[in-house]
Amino acid sequence: MADLEKNIEEKLTEVFKGEFEKEDFELNYLITDDVITFFFPIAEGKELSLDAIEKISSIIDGRFEGSNLVNQEYRYAFNLDPCAD
Repeated sequence: MADLEKNIEEKLTEVFKGEFEKEDFELNYLITDDVITFFFPIAEGKELSLDAIEKISSIIDGRFEGSNLVNQEYRYAFNLDPCAD
């Protein structure tokens, strides 16, 4: 399992904080192969906006793959492979 660089984590946390209007947002993600999945509880009250998805894609230099709802969590997957179709 890998982690993102600290400065990237900080930028992503700011996007999520702004999206959910929370100062204490905890960034949760999992990196597997070339995919990073961000997840947060549905208790946050809403899904990510298109603007937030675009900002995240830009920060991680990745492509949005999709989202789903699993076990009371929203999960957003982004492909980090620059060669993927």
